[in-house]
Amino acid sequence: SYKGDILLDGDKIEKIGENLQCEDAEIIDAKNLSSWIKAMKGLEGEYEVEWTWRSVADYLERIEKLELGPNIAYLAPHGNVRMISMGLDNRKPTQEEMTIMQANLAKAIDEGAFGMSTGMIYPPCCYADIDERYSSTLGS
Repeated sequence: SYKGDILLDGDKIEKIGENLQCEDAEIIDAKNLSSWIKAMKGLEGEYEVEWTWRSVADYLERIEKLELGPNIAYLAPHGNVRMISMGLDNRKPTQEEMTIMQANLAKAIDEGAFGMSTGMIYPPCCYADIDERYSSTLGS
């Protein structure tokens, strides 16, 4: 485990380190877990969203209504982008499938995703080589 300080500016983490100094800083003792949890609420991403959404925009609209902490950024999952294009196949995508992947990732980013997560140890992501992961981002 890591023992240190976190310097917040509003809802943004400014610095993480040991023995941080800042004038006029409010100090929250993490040993008092209830105030620590209130300050850090949402940082670990533990929240529930009913799985009835059909797009990134729809999902982000729903989580916007929740009481989440700072520093949350949605990443479009490569596995979903790949499955929409070519299912769970263990092979390289065709050019047409790659075009579909690029379009779907671009749409996710247009709707609010900050990028793409790769999940390289999970199927179908583990079937993709570096060229596929790189190429799928070219249309976004």
